[in-house]
Amino acid sequence: MTSAFADMVRHFQLPARDPTQPRPEVAHPPRWRAAADRIRGEARRRRRGRRLAYLDSMFPWERSGFRYHEAEVILQMLPDTLFFSLWELTDPFPAPVHPLAEFLRIAPAAGVTDAPMRCSSSYSKGSAACVPAGGRPPTMEGPNLWGGLRAARIRLHGGIYPGGGFVPSPEELARTGLLASRLHTTFSYVPEVLSEVPGVTPVDQAFTKTHFYVPTSERWERHGPLVCLFAADAPPRKGVDVALAAFRGLDEGRFHLHVVGPHEHRRTSFPPGGRRSAAGSLPPSCATCIAGSTFSSPP
Repeated sequence: MTSAFADMVRHFQLPARDPTQPRPEVAHPPRWRAAADRIRGEARRRRRGRRLAYLDSMFPWERSGFRYHEAEVILQMLPDTLFFSLWELTDPFPAPVHPLAEFLRIAPAAGVTDAPMRCSSSYSKGSAACVPAGGRPPTMEGPNLWGGLRAARIRLHGGIYPGGGFVPSPEELARTGLLASRLHTTFSYVPEVLSEVPGVTPVDQAFTKTHFYVPTSERWERHGPLVCLFAADAPPRKGVDVALAAFRGLDEGRFHLHVVGPHEHRRTSFPPGGRRSAAGSLPPSCATCIAGSTFSSPP
């Protein structure tokens, strides 16, 4: 029987060091060591000021797009930032990435003052802030760091975004409210979160790198069909069913849909005729191989 993490490695082609690695458990330093680490950390704070520790569930993972590039920019702006990941991945990154389970052994002595979380779901943030998920822990839920964070006076920050299983249901919004009460700052661009959860800071929606798309008006002057490119993984929340249903009602001579991703098994549900084509999974370098007038890549 394979673990949930091994299943994710296989499905998302995660660059895992070991697909069978066990769920990480938080490592607590002895009391004398924790006290000494806090003294060292306070001394650094007085000399150097604030310091970030970037927390993620799966990092570094280049395919994750804006999360990876966001971390790159943070490192450029704040070179002394420390990086932590729940699971051990092997994609390259220009700074060491430490196990999240070792956070309480590393961060206090390093003088960390703030810990922004870029995790895949509210479960990872909630576990760090000691907000119970209920039921079996999800694959992306990390160790409970709350007591150590408070003892070391490290402020926890996080964002609530679509994807990673978050849906604005009453239950999830109630959990988000509890989570926001534990975080020093909570960011979001989800309308329901901004309207229902007090104290959330609105931010602009994140976008991934688009340098391989050349801005042009020529494509809108063509007389041929409007070509749309949909690129996403297989989970239903990514919306491939919505895209396929929409194209079934469109004029075949005016619209064409390219589907990129692990959807080959869905060919029988594609619109009939020449309105669609499937390219399977492609690396980012092949994005320009498929001509399209519009592009959709759900988070």
